[in-house]
Parts: sequence; C-alpha cells; structure tokens
Amino acid sequence: MSKRPAVVLLALLLCSLAGPMVVSAEQSGSIEASASTVTLQPSTPSAGDDLAITIAFLNTASQSAYTVEYFVYKDTINADRLLEQGIINEIEADGMTSKTVYWNGLTEGQHRVWVAFEHDGDTRQTFSVPFEVSGLPDLRVTGAELAGASSLKTGDTASVEVEVSNVGSEPAAASVLGVALNGVAMDNLAVVALDAGTSTNVTVNLIAPPTGEYVLRFTPDAEDAVVESQEENQDYDFAFTVHPRMDLRHKGAPSVSVVEGALNGPWTVSGEIERFDGDGTIEVPMRLEVPNDNGGNLMLGSFSVTVAGQGYASATWQTTIDSDDVVGLQRISREVVAVIDPFGTATFVQESTTNDRSPAGNLDLLPIPDVQLDPPIPNPSEPESGEAVQWSVFIQNVGEIPVRGTLEYSFEGIEYEDRIFLDAAEGKFWSPENPLPTALGEHTAEFTARYVPDADSWDYNPDNSRVTVSVEVQAPLRLEWNTPTLELVDANQAPASAPLMPGQMYTMSIGVTSIETGPVNYTCDDGAGNVFETIPVVIETRGQRATVSCTFEAQTGQTAVRLVPDDVDVSSVFTRAYASAAVQDDSITDEQRSLRGLLSWAGLLVLILIGVLVLGVIITRDRDEEVERDIFEYCPSCDGELEGDEDRCPHCNFNLAKARLQFHECHACGESIPDLMENCAYCGAPQDVASFFEQRKRIERKVEVEVPLPVEEEEDDDEIVSGTEDFAATVQAFGYDEDDLEEDWDENMDLAEAEVTEAQGRLDAMDVDLDAMTEEELEAWENSVTPTLQSTKDAFSGQDIDDIIAAKGDVQALKDDGSELSASDADIRERLYELTGEEGVLPGEKVRVDIGLTDSGLAGNEIEEATADFSFEDSEPLPGAAGDADQPDDELTPKRAKPKRRRSPTRRRATEAQAAPATAECGACGADIPADATSCSVCGATFE
Repeated sequence: MSKRPAVVLLALLLCSLAGPMVVSAEQSGSIEASASTVTLQPSTPSAGDDLAITIAFLNTASQSAYTVEYFVYKDTINADRLLEQGIINEIEADGMTSKTVYWNGLTEGQHRVWVAFEHDGDTRQTFSVPFEVSGLPDLRVTGAELAGASSLKTGDTASVEVEVSNVGSEPAAASVLGVALNGVAMDNLAVVALDAGTSTNVTVNLIAPPTGEYVLRFTPDAEDAVVESQEENQDYDFAFTVHPRMDLRHKGAPSVSVVEGALNGPWTVSGEIERFDGDGTIEVPMRLEVPNDNGGNLMLGSFSVTVAGQGYASATWQTTIDSDDVVGLQRISREVVAVIDPFGTATFVQESTTNDRSPAGNLDLLPIPDVQLDPPIPNPSEPESGEAVQWSVFIQNVGEIPVRGTLEYSFEGIEYEDRIFLDAAEGKFWSPENPLPTALGEHTAEFTARYVPDADSWDYNPDNSRVTVSVEVQAPLRLEWNTPTLELVDANQAPASAPLMPGQMYTMSIGVTSIETGPVNYTCDDGAGNVFETIPVVIETRGQRATVSCTFEAQTGQTAVRLVPDDVDVSSVFTRAYASAAVQDDSITDEQRSLRGLLSWAGLLVLILIGVLVLGVIITRDRDEEVERDIFEYCPSCDGELEGDEDRCPHCNFNLAKARLQFHECHACGESIPDLMENCAYCGAPQDVASFFEQRKRIERKVEVEVPLPVEEEEDDDEIVSGTEDFAATVQAFGYDEDDLEEDWDENMDLAEAEVTEAQGRLDAMDVDLDAMTEEELEAWENSVTPTLQSTKDAFSGQDIDDIIAAKGDVQALKDDGSELSASDADIRERLYELTGEEGVLPGEKVRVDIGLTDSGLAGNEIEEATADFSFEDSEPLPGAAGDADQPDDELTPKRAKPKRRRSPTRRRATEAQAAPATAECGACGADIPADATSCSVCGATFE
C-alpha cells in the first residue's frame, strides 16, 4: 500500500504535463477526475485526424468503488453530441482506472471535450478540456463542361474541361485526377499544386462510345498523395449523351448452295446487309470466315458491297467458295460467317461494330469416305504360351457412300487377309474366323491390321486405317505329378511299404513332368503343422522331368505326407498317408489287451449302427415336394392322379396292370427292380420312372357333380285332391263303370312299360366298357356304331310323289282370281273339300255340339242349351245293358272303345297289352281323336 499513492501521484503529474493545468479536481462520491487526468493524442491534431481521448478516474476511498458511470461529449453537452457512455464496474481502493474514447474526422478550428461522471448516487460532476485543430488543404472538382455536347456521336473525339479547386486552409501539393466512364476507370490526369482558395482546369479527352446516356466520374487526389481535411465524398459525376450514328448490320445468316453431287464445290454464298441512319453511297468491305480444325478461323476471299440511299437502305451480296479454299479441312458440316469491315479499313464510322459478324450459315463439306480402325482387342489379354487369341477390331466407314476393300492382318509372323464391305456410315466389329495361335515360350506377340481399299473405292486417310497392338505371351511353369513313379524307401534305401515302423526314417519320391520353365519350392509336411523339409525344384528347359523327394519320420498310427507348392498355380498338392505298425506295450496283460479290443470293436459297432440309423432317417425322410405323392399315386405315362387300385389310367387309358409287371436293372447296383419303383430297393438310388414308359397327354375329364333332387313328398293314393268323393257314381252318370276305367288305365300303363323295357334292352345290348378300351379300340368302336334313328331316306323309302298324286285321282289347279285369300276363306275350303272328297264344316255353317259346351264366351258357337249327351255306340254291349244295343247311332256322338274292367297287374293278359289305343270321333268336326282326349286338335273343341 505504500507504493500505490506514489504511483497515483506520478500518473497525475504526467497528466498535468500532457494537458492544460487545472487548479482542482472534480469529485463525485469517492471518485475524482479533472482536465488534468485527461490525455489527448495527438496533442496537436490537424483537420481530418482521429483524436484519442484517455480519461483517468481516481478512487480516493480505502475501499473499492463500484458502478461509476461516465459520459463523453464533443464541443457541447447534448445527446446528439455524445461520443461514448459507459460504466466502470469497479475501481480498487486508492486505485485508478482509465477509459479511452475516440473522436474521428476532426475539423479545423477550436474544439472542446466534455466529461461527466457520477458515483454512489452523488452529484454528477462535469468538466471540459479545450484543444485546437490546425487547418489542411481540401481538393474538390467544382465544375466540368463538354464541348459540342449537343452533336456528339459515336466515334467522335470528345473534350471535357474539368475545374479542380483547393477549398482548404492550407496549400495542396501536386496530385492526380481520377477519371471513370460508367464505372470503368480511364487514365488518371495530373493536377498542379494549388494554394488555399485557388483552382485549375484539367482537359479530359475520349472517343465517344455507342449511342446512349453516360456518366463521367472525376475523383480529386485519386492516389491520396495530399493529406486533406476531408477524404470522403469527393467524387464529382458529369452526365452526357451520345447521339445515334450510321450503323451497318446483317439481315439474317448467309445461305449456301451447291450443285447436287458436287462433293468439291464450288459453293455459292449469298446474304444481305442493312444500313441505318445513313446518307449517300458507301463501299462496305467484307469477307467470309469458316472455322478450321485448330480452333481458329479460316479467312476466305474478300469482297465489297455497295450501299446507297437516305436513312434506311439495304444491299444483297454473293460470292463463291472453291475447293482450294477449304483444302485440308475435315469434311464435315461447318459454319460460315460474313464479316463487315474485317480489317477496320472502311472510310466510315459505325454506331457499333458488335453486329459486324453475321449469324452463322451452314456449309456442308460432304466427307470423302474414310475407313478407320480402332485398336484391336485381344481375348485373352494376357495369353499363355501356345494359347490361341481371338482378336476383335472395330472398323468404321466415316462417309456417306459404301466402301469395299481388303483387311490385311498378321500375327506371330503369319499373314492373313479378309474382304471388308461397309455401307455408308457403318461401323462393325470384325474378328478372324478362327482364333490365332501364339508361339511357344514367353515373348511379345504383335498383331497388325491394315485396310486396303479397292481401286474404285475410297479411303481418305490411310494413316488411320492401320493399327498395331502387342500382347505379352506368358509362359508360367506348370508341373504334373507322375504317379507311377511314386517310390518309398527306408533309411537304408531299401523299398518299403505300409505298415511303417514308428520312429523310423523313410523317403518318399515322385516324379514330375514340366510345361514351360521356372523355379518352385515344395513344402513337405504332415498336414498338421509339422514341416519335414523344403524341396526346391528348378526347371530350365521345356519338358524337363524332375523328382521331388521328402524324408520323414513315421508316426504312430498313421503318417500323412503332403507336398505343397509355394505357388498353387504350378501344381496341385500331392498327399499320401501311410499306416504304421502298432507298438506292443509289454506292461499290458493279455486279458487287458483282449478287453480293450472287445471294447474297441463294440464301440465301432455302435458307431456303425448309429450311422445306419441316421442314414435311414435321411433316406426315408419325406421332402415337401413328396407330400402329395404320399397321398396319391401317379400314372407313369401322364402323371395323372390315381387312387391306387386302377388297372387303367383314367386320364390317358394307360395299362397300369401291365406296367406293374415290367422290370429293369438298377443303373447303380445292377439289381432287377420293378419299373414303377422310384428308388432302388437294394441301394436306394433314384430311378427315372418316366423313361421306361411311353409319355401320353393327360385328358382332363369333367367331374360329374351330383345335384341332390328335391325330396318328393309321398302321395297318399287314398287322398282326394280334385273331383268328387263319389267317383263311381259320377262316372256312372257318364255311362262308364269304375272298374272298366281302371282296366283301361292299367292297359295303357302296361304298354308304356313294355316300350320302356324294350328301349332299355336295346341300350343294354349296346353297352360296352369304354374305359377299358385303348385309343385304337375306342376309335374302332365309334366307327362301328349304328344309329337307331332312321334317316329321311329310309323313313320315306317306297314313297314316290307320282304314286301319291295318282292316288288322288284327277289333279285340278286352283287359279288365282285376284282376290285376297285367307286360311278361313269359305270358298277355298269348299273347293278343297270337293277335290279331296273330305267332309268338314265350312265357316258360317251352324253346328250342333251337344257335349256340354256351356261357355258362351267361345266365338262362333251358338249355345242352345246347357246340356250334353255322352251316349256312344260300341261293338260290344256293356255288361248288364244289352238292351241299349238297339239305340240309334248319333253322328255327333263320339265313338269310344268299350270300357274294360280294371284288373290288378297279376291278372293282366298279354293280348290286352298288345291292343291298339282306342279312338273316338270329334263331335264338332268329325276328326278321329284319342278316346281320352280333352280337346280336338283339328277344330279346337274342348270336352269335359
């Protein structure tokens, strides 16, 4: 604490020396500050400088002061003049804290810094520090003028007079004036030194740009060589206008024409140019440009075009391109462009030269056919010695007409050739008919191909019709084991054979034959990580034979010997296993040895039985695809489903009974097994059952679905469903006896049953077992079937139209009298009756029908009374009614057969079953109808 007051006093002393002397310090709370604690840097500022104001705040208390708020203003205490406002969080006891505030861009004259601060709610203290800013020069552009601004046109030389002034209070050294046109900098111009308040003129010359509005920007002291009181916002903008000038441009792209078929031209090029805002006649120099093959332009012959007129004018032009002009160019479609004044030698000035190049036209240089060969592709890319290589070459005709020629190629010193034909713009892959063989040994083989056009064909560039490719032919070492040379000897070089004696040394040797040359190392081990030795083998000449020998020690039980090459591509691994003799242990008794042997054999037997069981489970295990065959059997001929007891397949009529008797020898074990077995019963090998039988097409038969018939309710024969309960009395009123009606019904039933029985007999006679027939038998039976229906010819055999007409007597024709005929015409019907001799009722006649027709709604019937007479004549009198035989016949009464007494089926007579059906005569029209008919089929009368 003893040193701190000294430091504070020293700081205050320095502050007093740097600034004006003050008598006393301002204090708010425990904080003191005054003009003597303010430092200004620079101490003598100039206009435009940035002033650094450092203020020291001293805490006079013995404890820290907190939250000291301060304010710094420029020139006066006002909110809009505030430089900085802040808070000092803490000033240590008897300590001092400084704050630096900046006043940028000082202006010339007297200025004052005002400082206000307060602490601990005490009165805000304020004090100020005055200072003076010395003056500086200030360069400004105070004016600019363009001579002839109203008539300025594109390309004119413009002159602008610019006035540069020093508006500062000090002299300005020499400087430069920056010039920019529409933001693009131009050359800087020198400005002489200027005293305060003086000016000078600077001339700016430029070529007038194209028509439009422009701005020239002038910047005094552009290189900042003069320190000025104000360095900002010194640019001066001068706007001017460039008026329109005559301009030339192309009217569309040039067109190119050529005589059809002229591959080498000449090509005629034509176009049109326009002139705007022109006057008089001018000669316009022009030329054509065509892109060359190097990315540049080929300039063709120059020509000129004359344009005349006032204001707007146009002129057409035409020139030619010869074959010499495009010699050496690739024959493809190219652009052609016309250029106005290409060398800038014209006597006129244009508004703009950006449109002097026309849009591109199209110049078609039809290519001369050129046959190009791509690099050949070998397969394989790295062939081995002696291996054949298949070469593929892509050949393309770059042209618009077909070409033909010969492809000459060679490989391994052997030359070949093949004919080539290519259509226009055709490309294809070509390969020799057969692969080309390589020579023996490791070497580089070269394949060369060259296309030679025919004398009347084309090939524009022979250099791209020749290709050469080399392949590296590999000759890797390959060794083959010569198994017959295998030899095993003991340590005494005596031949040895298994079993080997454990602990003894043996040598296994085997010969190898070589293909190609090279070294290889064989590792001799037992396959369990024990390496016996490493044998190097070197083959120096093709076909050389060598021997690989390995010395090893026999192990107990079995000794495996492997010869493993370090390169698996050289040869395979050779392996041999040798059994070793058992070494008898004298410490084991014969009984123990016998027991061990018995247990060993028992264990081996158990393992064998377990293996047989597992094998049986695997063999007999059903696979998913065999589940269906476990449920059904299948026909071996058509693979149709069988129930298992058929003798013939219902799908293809295959004879299954005969197939079950066929046998063949198993291809695996040779045992004879049935052809229908899918697996051999002796060895389990699968059998191709379908191969032993003729394959037939399965016929999908329609499955008959039985539809249940509705249950018929049993009828009660004694139940009366209609009619009257006293049937006997009712029919007695009609002249019938109940028993006779029953006999008549039974008689008809017997006839129907006899016809059904006869028909069933005929069907039974024709019934054959179609399912048991083969296809040939079924076809023969169908051809032999005789239909029971008669043909039209048989049904009408013996009938002749002449006989039918002769039986009718004289034939008369009815002539058409022109009247409209109908089926009920009375005259026609009457005439028909006369011709045929038939009798009948004519339309309009009255007919008395006493058959109980009580329905007065029937049209054409006149009902006199509602009575009916059911009397009839019969050849036999009714039993018990003989007296009725004398009754007279009534022509209108239907004739009926005598009713017969009904008998039970046991009392039927055969003669009654053969009796003809009874008939009666219709009471209305006299036609014969069945006796039991309820209506007449001729006239439509109904009976009850």
